[in-house]
Amino acid sequence: MFLFYFDMMRGLILFTLLNLTYKYVVAFLLGLSVMSIQDSLCLYDSDLAVCNCATVLILEKLTYDEIKDQIVNRIMRNLRRMRQKIVYVFGDPYLKDVPIEEASKLVYHRKEPVHSEEEIVKFMEFILPSRICLQKPPWEVHVFPDYNDTESAVILKIHHSIGDGLSGQFAALTSSDHFDPENAPPIRNVTNKERFLLTCLGFLRLPWALFKSMYYWAAPNPLNYSPQLSGKKVCEVSKDYILEDIKAASKLSNVTINDYISSVLGVTVYKYFNKQNFKTDEVVVSIPINIRYYKPQTIEEIQIDNKFTVELVKLPVMRDFDATLKTVHDLFQKLKSSSDSFSIYMISLILGSMVPFQLTQKLIYDITKQITFVFTNLPGPQMPIYFKGRASKKAWIHFIPAGQCGVSLGLYSHNGIVKLGTCVDDATMKDSKQFLKLFEETLDEVLMNKQV
Repeated sequence: MFLFYFDMMRGLILFTLLNLTYKYVVAFLLGLSVMSIQDSLCLYDSDLAVCNCATVLILEKLTYDEIKDQIVNRIMRNLRRMRQKIVYVFGDPYLKDVPIEEASKLVYHRKEPVHSEEEIVKFMEFILPSRICLQKPPWEVHVFPDYNDTESAVILKIHHSIGDGLSGQFAALTSSDHFDPENAPPIRNVTNKERFLLTCLGFLRLPWALFKSMYYWAAPNPLNYSPQLSGKKVCEVSKDYILEDIKAASKLSNVTINDYISSVLGVTVYKYFNKQNFKTDEVVVSIPINIRYYKPQTIEEIQIDNKFTVELVKLPVMRDFDATLKTVHDLFQKLKSSSDSFSIYMISLILGSMVPFQLTQKLIYDITKQITFVFTNLPGPQMPIYFKGRASKKAWIHFIPAGQCGVSLGLYSHNGIVKLGTCVDDATMKDSKQFLKLFEETLDEVLMNKQV
C-alpha cells in the first residue's frame, strides 16, 4: 500500500515538473512570465464570489496628483508584478508586462461624497464585488483626496491572483518614501531541516488532509451551507482599538494575540447564535497561514505572489471567555507543530496543475460550504508609512472569501491601531452590523476585565 502511494506521489511530482517545464518554454518563446500554480488557482472564482481584496489607508491630506505619483513611482516602477496583466495561451494563464503609462491608468480620482468610515464601507460594497478587467493588471487604486479637512483616503483593490495578504503589506511598505524592512510584519523563522520534515510529513498526511477537508468537518449552522450566495456583499468596520492594549491583555493571559482575538470571536459567535436560538459547541473556521520564511531586506528582494496555505480548525463556541481562551490556546499550540497545512498546500498544487477546471471549482465549492467564516489576523506596518512626507494614520482590510463561504473577518493592525473589517454575502448573514457590535462588546468586556 505504501509503495503504491509513493509511486503515485512520484508520478504526480514528475507530471507537475513536466507541466512547469512546458510552461516555461512557452513563456520564453512568447516573452511572457509563468504564472505560479497557486496564483492561477485564485482565478477559479465565480461571479458570486470574486476573489478581490482591499486595503483602506487613511493618511495626512495630499492631492490626488501627489498620491498617484507615489503609487506609480514607488509601487508600479519597483514591483514588476504590479504592472503585469494576465493572458491565456492554450488555456493556461501567463503574465505579460504592460507599459508604466498604461498601468498608471489604474489610479482613479474619486469625487463621490465619502467623508467617514461608514461611507467608505458603503463604497466598498460597490467596488469590491466587481470584476477587474483582465486586459489590464488586476488591481486598482481609488483615491479620495478630500476625505476630510485633514486627511485623504486611499483604497487599494487587488484580485487575489496577484498575491496574498503579506504581498499586500510589502507593496504598502514599498509605497512609502523609504522602504524600512524593520517596519515589515514578523515572519516565522523555520530552518531548512524543519521545512524538509514538514514537507515529508505533508506528503504522508495528504490523504488524511483531503478526507478531513471534504468529509470530516460537516457541521451545519446558520452561517454555512447556504443554498446559494447572492453575490451582494455587505461590509462593516469596527471602531479603533489600541494594539498595545491587546498585546498587554494577551501577555497577561500568557497567550498570543491570535489566541486572544480568536477566543473573542468564539464568544461572539456564541452570542450571535444565541440570539437566533441556535446552539453548537464549535464552528469550522478557515485560517490562512504564511509559508514564507524570509523577510525581504530590500525592495529588490520582494516577491509579490501567493505563498500561503490554510488550516481548517474547529473554533470552540462558548459563553465563558477564559474557558474559550484555554481551549483555543491548546488548539493553536497543536497546530504549530502540525503538517496538515502543508498537506493542504500540496493538494492545492495538485488541483491547480492536474485537475480540470470544472472539477476543481466543484471541490472548492464542496469544501468551502462547510466553513462558517474565514478569519485572518494580518499584522501591518508597526509605524506609519509616508507619502511625500505625510504619515499614514490607520488602515483596515476587506476581502471576499472563495467558493461558497459567505463570511470573512479581517483583523488588521497599522501604526498601533487595530481594526476588524468584515465582508459578508447577504444570503449568509442578514445582520452583519449586529455581529460586529457583539464582537466590539465582547472585546471591550475582556479588555476591561484585564485592566481591572
